[in-house]
Order: sequence, then structure tokens, then C-alpha cells
Amino acid sequence: MARTRIFVGILLFALLSASAPAHAVVERECIVALQARSGWSKAYRRTVYFMTGLELSRITSVLKIEFGQVYAVITHERGLPNVVRLDMALPGVRREFTAADFVRLFIGEHERLGTQLEGEGRNLKWRLRGRTNDAWVDDAMPALGMAIQ
Repeated sequence: MARTRIFVGILLFALLSASAPAHAVVERECIVALQARSGWSKAYRRTVYFMTGLELSRITSVLKIEFGQVYAVITHERGLPNVVRLDMALPGVRREFTAADFVRLFIGEHERLGTQLEGEGRNLKWRLRGRTNDAWVDDAMPALGMAIQ
């Protein structure tokens, strides 16, 4: 447990303090919710870092990582972030997760499910929503009709 908390703290520090990104981690605002026994929790707007397993493995060797999977690190106002493996494959993702991959991830589906990897909530399900019917959750994203470069 303590080892996991130290890892997650180091992971968040590495993500936030990189002055020149060594890899293409994509930072976006998303709406997230956690599945509880009684249903889904209240949905919250959070900063989420999307990356490939290869990118995550460059930061840590503590977690069991699958290089070809997509991962999301969900931050919170207080407390440690959660590392979540998305429960689907995204064909065409290469070594680094890009802004175009984010668009492909959410353009056909508004939300994606993932499984938490660490901590007391290990194996809990998360729901990540990247867009609504007519707009991206992240205000920094261009309008849905605009081309993403």
C-alpha cells in the first residue's frame, strides 16, 4: 500500500514537472465517475493524462503495464491520482499517445470504461467522458467540426 502511494506520488510529480516533455502524454479535461455497489458515483470534471503503456513504463516499473494498452492517470483536487487501464484497444496507437489518438478515442463513443490498477480501489471501474453530444469536455479542444492536427 505505501509502495503504491509513493509510486503514484512520483508519477504525478513526473507528469506535472516535466518542463520539456520526453514523450507525448496528452493532458485533457474529462468527466469521470467511479462505479460503486449502488451504481455510478457523482461525475466530476478532472484533469486526465492519457498515455500508452510504453510511455507509462518509462515513468514506473512498479505496476504491471501492457505496452500496447492505453492508460489514463486521473488527478483529484486532493489526494493521489488513480492509474486506470482503458478496457478497450485503440488500433493505430503507436509508441506515443497523441492528440489525434484522443480524438479517435472519443469521436465514436462519448465515454470509455477503464479499470483501476493500484491502491485500495484496485480493479474498480471508472467511466471517462471526453465529449458530450455537441462539444468536447475540454474547452481547449477545437469544435467537433474542426480538423484536429
